[in-house]
Amino acid sequence: MPNTSNSTFDTTWNRYARANARCLTLSGKALSKAQDAENVAVHELIRARGDSLAAVAQKLTALKDLLEMGEWTDHRERKLLGSIRRDVRALARSAS
Repeated sequence: MPNTSNSTFDTTWNRYARANARCLTLSGKALSKAQDAENVAVHELIRARGDSLAAVAQKLTALKDLLEMGEWTDHRERKLLGSIRRDVRALARSAS
């Protein structure tokens, strides 16, 4: 039976990765719509639990993407960092 948590995280990660890729290739009104989709996907990624090192690595990739763009007025990069910290602590607890 598949791990529901991993499947949910993978779906969330894939949604973010697609939205981010679209933002890198589009312009004009299409870019605006892609940025809206990316914003939603980032916040879903923040809420998603990364319960493996692979998931944490994916969140770190998203954090790198956000930091390359600069500071965000909604502090999404800080929120993502906080969710990474939460996930790492949970992994450490489960390993001990």
